[in-house]
Amino acid sequence: MVKGKPKGKDKRALASLTAAEVMVKEVKTVAQSMGVRDLVQWLALMKVSGAPVVDDSGKLVGVISETDIVKPQAQLEGKNNYFCSNFYEYDPFAGGVGVFEECTLKLLDMRVRDLMTREVITALPQESMDLVIQRLLAHHIHRLIVAEEQVILGLISTPDIMRALASGKIALTAPVARLSDLVSETSLVALEGMLIRELIDLLTEKGVTGLPVVREDGTVVGIISQSDIVRSEAETDRRRYKYPDFYSPDPSKKGIFLVTDFDQEVLERRVKEFMNPRIISVHPETPLPSAAKTMVTERVHRLLLVDQDGRLQGVVGTLDILKALV
Repeated sequence: MVKGKPKGKDKRALASLTAAEVMVKEVKTVAQSMGVRDLVQWLALMKVSGAPVVDDSGKLVGVISETDIVKPQAQLEGKNNYFCSNFYEYDPFAGGVGVFEECTLKLLDMRVRDLMTREVITALPQESMDLVIQRLLAHHIHRLIVAEEQVILGLISTPDIMRALASGKIALTAPVARLSDLVSETSLVALEGMLIRELIDLLTEKGVTGLPVVREDGTVVGIISQSDIVRSEAETDRRRYKYPDFYSPDPSKKGIFLVTDFDQEVLERRVKEFMNPRIISVHPETPLPSAAKTMVTERVHRLLLVDQDGRLQGVVGTLDILKALV
């Protein structure tokens, strides 16, 4: 940094950068008629956490994210969230035709239009990046669509902004310059033995998309996010169709078999089964551009500050870094 540089200059530099200069022009979209089951597979395949939703003419009508999928699971759990139908099929166990009951979670048979957010937060291509960042922070979102009259022109996500910060395209506003200035609350964690249903409730209640995973003694053992849950569901679903013998005896109905929906299976498993054990930790004095570069390189939305004993000292996410830019 050049000595004597005016404090306001960084802000003016940010204000002079437009959404069009940062946005990604090739935007992956999904149709509002797509089934939620197919959406889960698509998100896992594309390795994205959400996408704009378009109608038959390609016009923007909403946005869908992993939060829109994960949150309803917690709301539907324990309620009348299954519908069942009977069918006849050869039963290899009984050596004859048997009656089967197939039960499916309603959520998976919905369409994207049933879960998507219709009030889309957008930006015009000529809008300044300081306004874009303020909008992301105000709505606590990680992506913003650049559009005019429902025509999608591009998309700006927090990773795109981290990339611009790491490359020097976006300058920082003094005095925030290091991670220790932005450390978030460290008490919010997931225990490795926690059920996925409990994790979903916690993520929903706190309005976060991921958490560090710790043992009972506080030692960090990994990190888990909504993406890990959705991708695990997708993998379980693929196994279900790859191996068609997915029937299990229903003790309450003699001779009838119940198809267990994969969401129910996932909800009853433990965080330690789905967490990412790869911990991306950094020193508290790491400069923000270097931290942003690490996020881009490692493809993560949060960095952990861990002491020499492996205990969590703090968490810094992409939205925390955005706060230092405006």
